[in-house]
Amino acid sequence: MEHWKSIAGFEDYEISDEGRVKSHKYGREAILKPRISHDGYVWYSLCKHGRGFTKRANRLVAEAFIPNPESKSTVNHIDGNKMNNSVDNLEWATREEQMRHAYDNGLKEPVVGCMQGNHVLSEDEVREIRRVYKSHDQKNGMRALARKYGVSESTIYKCAHRTTYSDVE
Repeated sequence: MEHWKSIAGFEDYEISDEGRVKSHKYGREAILKPRISHDGYVWYSLCKHGRGFTKRANRLVAEAFIPNPESKSTVNHIDGNKMNNSVDNLEWATREEQMRHAYDNGLKEPVVGCMQGNHVLSEDEVREIRRVYKSHDQKNGMRALARKYGVSESTIYKCAHRTTYSDVE
C-alpha cells in the first residue's frame, strides 16, 4: 500500500513512497503528471506563492522517507533506473559513492582520450606523434613535438608511450 507524506516547504503537496506527487490545491485532490528531464530523471513542477519550482521525484522521496544522518548530498537509484523512484530503490550517497556505483554497475563508462572534454590533441595528431616520435631527436623528440603541437613535453611522452589516448589506435 502506498504511503504519503507532506512535502517540506510545500504544504499543498504530498509525495508517496513510490514517487508520485499529490496536490491539495483549490480544495481538491489531484495526482500530478510526472515529467522527464533531458537526463532521464522524473520531476514535478510545484507552486508556492505563485512561483513554480522544479523538484526531482527521487529527492522528494528520499527527503520524506529516508533518514540522512550523515548529511549525504545526493540520492542514488540502487538499480540504476532513474524512473524507479520507489523508496526501496533509493539511498543517500556522496557524489563519490554515486559515481563508484555507476561505474561498478556499468551505468557509466570511463571517458578516455579524445572522447573526454579536455583533450588537447586530435586523433590524427596522436597517430602522427606516435608514428614520428624518436626519443632525444632534434626534429621528432619530446621538446620539438611539444613545441609543434603546443602541448607540454609530458603530454607528448604520455601520448607516445600510450599512457594517454589509449583509445586511439
